[in-house]
Amino acid sequence: MRLIYSLAGLVWVTLFAGCGAATTKVDTGSLSSAFGAASADQQAQVSTIVGAVDSNDYEAALGPLKTLISGKLSSDQRTALTTFLADMQRVVVENQDKFSMDVYNGLNDLVGKLAGNPELRL
Repeated sequence: MRLIYSLAGLVWVTLFAGCGAATTKVDTGSLSSAFGAASADQQAQVSTIVGAVDSNDYEAALGPLKTLISGKLSSDQRTALTTFLADMQRVVVENQDKFSMDVYNGLNDLVGKLAGNPELRL
């Protein structure tokens, strides 16, 4: 009986998981405030990133994000970037028809780099 209830619950979750409009938004304000006291170069990169994300040009944001992540980051900046990248990933997954696989893979690479994982060379 427990199995039947579990399967019924799984069916309901599966049916209704895709319902509703995508509501994930990327919080660019948190990223900007985390880098408010950063160097002029980092602030310029953040400005470029925010502009690209606001115009839904995630591909243009990947290069400055990689440069920003490669630099020295405080723990608050690292946390803001982690949240920012997660939001970007959610938007890409929710809107797969609007973003290329290169954007998806680029974001995954940046998350790994931010976590300290070495880049994969194939």
